[in-house]
Amino acid sequence: MKQQATPYLIFNGNARQALELYKEVFQGEVVELQTYGEADFPTPPEADDLIIHAKFRKDSLFLMISDVFPN
Repeated sequence: MKQQATPYLIFNGNARQALELYKEVFQGEVVELQTYGEADFPTPPEADDLIIHAKFRKDSLFLMISDVFPN
């Protein structure tokens, strides 16, 4: 069985911009995206648009991406 690592990239509030850049440069797609505001636990209003989980795909390569939870 072939093993493949999946990198998990964590950003400080600019994960959405990184995803847009990856889509443009690598011609891939975002296959999952959830914000902190959509999560099932309370978050501060300033975190609502930050990404808690996203998955980017280009062919068989996947990247997992999120923003750091604001302190």
